[in-house]
Amino acid sequence: MKNILFVVDDKKMGGVSILLEDILNRLNLNKFNIDLLILKNEGELLSKIPSKINILYGDEFFYPINYSLSSAIKEKKLKKIIDKALLVLYMKTPIIKYIIKSKRKKILKKQYDTELAFKDGFCGLFVGYGDSKRKVQWLHADYSSQDDIQNYKTKFKKLYKNFDRIVGISKPVAKYFNDKYGCEDKTICIYNFVNTQKVIEKSNEYEIKKDSKKINFVSVGRFHKMKGYLRLIRVINKLNQNNEFNNCHLTIVGDGPEYNEAINLIKDYDIGDKITLIGSKQNPFPYVKNSDCFIMGSVYEPFGLTVIEALTLKVPVLSTEVATIREMLSKEYGLIVENSEKGLYNGFKKIINNKNLLKNYKKNVKNYQYDTKKIIKQIENLLEGKLQNE
Repeated sequence: MKNILFVVDDKKMGGVSILLEDILNRLNLNKFNIDLLILKNEGELLSKIPSKINILYGDEFFYPINYSLSSAIKEKKLKKIIDKALLVLYMKTPIIKYIIKSKRKKILKKQYDTELAFKDGFCGLFVGYGDSKRKVQWLHADYSSQDDIQNYKTKFKKLYKNFDRIVGISKPVAKYFNDKYGCEDKTICIYNFVNTQKVIEKSNEYEIKKDSKKINFVSVGRFHKMKGYLRLIRVINKLNQNNEFNNCHLTIVGDGPEYNEAINLIKDYDIGDKITLIGSKQNPFPYVKNSDCFIMGSVYEPFGLTVIEALTLKVPVLSTEVATIREMLSKEYGLIVENSEKGLYNGFKKIINNKNLLKNYKKNVKNYQYDTKKIIKQIENLLEGKLQNE
């Protein structure tokens, strides 16, 4: 059996945590001995990992990896400021390499056949400076607009020479990464695995009542600038001002750093009857299933996991133009619009004013299927050392 190590930064709610949990629950664990290293024991997800998988944790050294020095200063917490300042100093020098090697000796007790940095950034440093037989970097970011390692570009370009494979979750993600870091010869594409059976089962866990006389739009995601929810609220306000959203309603499931600002914006616009904020839900799928159209209004998005989930539940999609969307959403199942307020506004108008359009999307999406078996096969081949691109 192959010894495998997955490395993630934390276990906070988000697409990467959900993706990893679903992958680990679907892999053939009779073929692999899998350890999961969580550098920061922080967050509420990754709670349904198979019992065969051994979970390891990093120590306090890793806690500053996911917050900025400016945010630490803003919080006025001296320890956080010092810890982050020291980490930035280490990252700017060769010292980080020797610290990671020392931490690895304390945390890891075996040799691994394949070690995967399952998150961009610091996880790559941890794996890249290790001694596993094969090293894999998983890319989840859209490097055309989101490059969190830009300040350490020289260090990472050198580091990626130590990796056997770079896995992009879509072709655009791989391309944008290689435009900056030049690893075309070792980069492959494996789409995100989606546990479609789980999505369907969870969508039936509870009922959501909807007004059958209205077009019910829904969106699910974190209230973060990349998701564009403040922009989406401004679009709904404009539609409402023009009397174009009278028989419509938008429900948003999720929370995040811009959540309170979104609440205040809805109050300022006096459109509380047009938009309902549900907050965070461990299971948002009943809301998606019982909607007429799913909205992904992201400013940038490396994959669009929620689009696959919506299509799996046979719900049409209205999406902004982001890196991967044309690989995920065909014109039979929904509408892709310019990534702007104007684009979203026109997209809503097109769907609202053309009842046959939405009706045809609903009819077509009943035939939608996502090839999960192929994706798991690709991942298992990768873990076995069959590193060719399929």
